[in-house]
Amino acid sequence: MSRIAKDFESFLVEKHAEGYSGLDDSMPDACSDWIADLSLYELIAYADIYATTKAMEAVQDIGNKIIGGMK
Repeated sequence: MSRIAKDFESFLVEKHAEGYSGLDDSMPDACSDWIADLSLYELIAYADIYATTKAMEAVQDIGNKIIGGMK
């Protein structure tokens, strides 16, 4: 699995955890089921959020490098 796919999977796991209220022992299976049950539209929406977040992080990193180079 590519690093990007692994990062996106981790992002989905975090999103599942935000709304999870079951037992800790059941969480991995519940998460797998939740991901498998996402509709195409839900998956695309999460992918858009993930991509936007990554783009914003990249812009911030570039800005920090530029500012750091000015010191």
